[in-house]
Amino acid sequence: MTEEIPRSDLALARSLLASGDWRFVLVKEAQVIHTSAAPGVRPLAYALQALGPRAAGASLADQIVGRAVALLAAHARLAAVYGQRVSQGAVAELARWHIPLEHGEVVEYILNRAGDGLCPFERRVSTIGDPAEAAAALAVFDPRAAMG
Repeated sequence: MTEEIPRSDLALARSLLASGDWRFVLVKEAQVIHTSAAPGVRPLAYALQALGPRAAGASLADQIVGRAVALLAAHARLAAVYGQRVSQGAVAELARWHIPLEHGEVVEYILNRAGDGLCPFERRVSTIGDPAEAAAALAVFDPRAAMG
């Protein structure tokens, strides 16, 4: 039975994401536990931090899943992830933590909003392999300050 819950949760999260209203959707036991229309990694990081242990076992559908999101998913012990666009690093990271992934487009890496370089959140976790360390680093990270 536990195998079926993440699949149905992921299907619900994907369906809600496809509506176009949300940037990410978290579903657990057929209940929506968080949504956000705000762009970027920060809203997900805040949501997972606020949910704490209640996020464990939830399924995430997100428009963009890079390595930063993958590490947050591992730290939160999410059951499954769907990304409309995922980076190669996210695919590898989720596989490393045995988190099932469904996805659309796979890209080499996630770009910043200007499209002229690496996403600052991806850059922030580029040398971090531990999900707890990544979550802590992202919780206090201000990408505007990192831009110089």
